[in-house]
Amino acid sequence: MVQAVIIPGSNVVLAEEQEEYATLHGKREMIPLQEGSKVMVPSTAVAFQLEVAEIKMLLEGGTLIYRVLGHEFAPMALWVEPAVDPVDMAKPAPIDL
Repeated sequence: MVQAVIIPGSNVVLAEEQEEYATLHGKREMIPLQEGSKVMVPSTAVAFQLEVAEIKMLLEGGTLIYRVLGHEFAPMALWVEPAVDPVDMAKPAPIDL
């Protein structure tokens, strides 16, 4: 199961008082609109760590699904970044890769 992780430099907590949703620690910051762009846009990022079985599914052509809950759709983007330091994680990975 995908596990939420705390992004280093987290500065916002999402859904803290909404029992029906998992509480997420995120980071709000200005980022370039696209790589190399001088245009900056506001963003809120949250991070998730995959289990080995999920990584294998992706390597075998699996699909990453972005699901919006509710009726509002906000522009979004997905990034892949190196693993975060385990000290910064909300929950440690179930196994080491």
